[in-house]
Formats: sequence, structure tokens, C-alpha cells
Amino acid sequence: MRVLLPVLRATRSTHALAPSALAQLEGFDGTMRADRPAPLILAVWGDELTRGVIAPRLGQDKFKALYGKRSFRQGLEIIMADPQAGAAWCAPVSCAEQSAKALDRALDRIAALVEDVLPEGQGYRFVFSGESEEFYESGAAILFAYLLAVVAVYLVLAAQFESFRHPAIILVAVALSFTGALVTLWVTGNSLNLFSQIGLVMLVVTLT
Repeated sequence: MRVLLPVLRATRSTHALAPSALAQLEGFDGTMRADRPAPLILAVWGDELTRGVIAPRLGQDKFKALYGKRSFRQGLEIIMADPQAGAAWCAPVSCAEQSAKALDRALDRIAALVEDVLPEGQGYRFVFSGESEEFYESGAAILFAYLLAVVAVYLVLAAQFESFRHPAIILVAVALSFTGALVTLWVTGNSLNLFSQIGLVMLVVTLT
């Protein structure tokens, strides 16, 4: 896994836990130790990257039959190091995007594992810290800003149409369009990140 460590360090993710996770990799030399979080992050990310890159090419049934009996690590290292191999195996997206998506899934798995393993009420707690805390708080602030923007748009439309009913109809149409946008994100395997939120804002502008 040491060969893949630079790939993980160079990964850019919008996941709330990504800044803290990548900070844990500073000074990490690839030695797998049970008393440090970095080896766990590397191992779970490697697993998710293998499932995201190799499984679709082999087919899920064949991959499940071979996984655990055969190591795909060497092949994965070649794929991530060779641009030609990466273009073929990581398609239809780039290997950088595959790595980012794998890190997102890995952090979700680790967070779920923490909630399942650590008992409640025993002095354990799961919190955001550092850049992750700032990222999480900014996300909450953006949600409040969206709600405030909806109220402002409603008032502007009410003044324009001189009616409280017509703006409500328009905002209902906006809400329905959000359903299609969110379903599209889910189908394509993308997350609700900063860029997709900007897209949602543009959708509101287009509809109103």
C-alpha cells in the first residue's frame, strides 16, 4: 500500500471529514499499525478504490468470487501509476475522480464503523475538528442562507406579481426540480458538494 500512499495524499475530496483524514497522513510512512488512524484510512480507501476501479471491469460476480482469494493491489498500483492503464480502467471518469469517490466512501464507512463499535454513554464521542469542523459549520451556514434566499425570492416575486399565490406556485416548481437534480446526483454517484450546490442555485435562477 505504500506505493498508493502518494495517490491518497494527492486526493482532493469535498467530504466533511477529508481535511482531518488527509492531515492524519502527514508523516505516515505506510507502516500498518493498529494504534494509528492513518493505516485504517489507507486500507479502507484502498479497498474502496479497488471496488470502484476493478470490480466494474471484471463484473461484480467474478470480482466477489476472486476478492479475498486474490490480491488486486499490484494491478491497482500499475493502474494508478500508468496514465494509459488509468485511462482505460478508471473510465468513464479520471483516476483522480475515482480516488476522490473512494475516499468519500471510505470516510463514510469509517464514520459508520465508529458509531457501531464505540458504545454510547461510555465517554466516547464523534466530533468534527479543525478544517472539518469549519467545513461542517460552513455547510450549516449555507443551508440557512438558502432558506433566507427562498424567503427573499418569495417576497420579490410577491411584489412583482402583486400576489402571494403565484410565487408559491413557482417555488413549488423549484422544489420539484430539486428532486430531479438530487436523483441525478444519486444515479451518477456524485455527492452534494459545493459545485452541485452552485448548480442548484443556477437551477433556481433559471426557473424563477
